[in-house]
Amino acid sequence: QLEQLEKQKISYRKGVNCMRHVFTDYVTNNSYDSDHDSYQTMADALVNHPERFPDISSYEKDEIIRGAEAQGWHRSNW
Repeated sequence: QLEQLEKQKISYRKGVNCMRHVFTDYVTNNSYDSDHDSYQTMADALVNHPERFPDISSYEKDEIIRGAEAQGWHRSNW
């Protein structure tokens, strides 16, 4: 029974860490969606043209950049 509870905790943690990010470039009208676009692509857009995304919070931007870095993206790549 203890093992089953541990498995539930792990599943719960995985679900909490999953967040979908959707935002639109106000100049090109391109939409970015973390279900379809890589975090690297999204981070590149946010870092290279931050003025095009006035509605995205700094928290969400940081989350996207952290996700991209976890996948091997580095700020020096841009």
